[in-house]
Amino acid sequence: MFYIIVPIFNVERYLRKCLDSLLSQSYTQWKAILVNDGSTDSSGEIAQEYANKDARFVTLNQENQGQSMARNAGLEYVKNLIISTNPPPPTIFELYSFFRF
Repeated sequence: MFYIIVPIFNVERYLRKCLDSLLSQSYTQWKAILVNDGSTDSSGEIAQEYANKDARFVTLNQENQGQSMARNAGLEYVKNLIISTNPPPPTIFELYSFFRF
């Protein structure tokens, strides 16, 4: 299993597409840490909606501190060595395969 940190700030327009992309991957051994960085739109509610439906999504909430601090909050939660903080790759399996030796 590996973790994907998704910093979130006022991205309600795009967030469902991002999270649905994760759900559509053939490789399923992942957990997404959704760090809501003080969004003032419905991004936090959308993130929580996905976390309520699928245990692979975890939401963390913080006051707005910027993308770097949101990533750091996600890193504090993570307990594994394979981490991606970029938008989801074409397939998660490709990322996983890259890190396997």
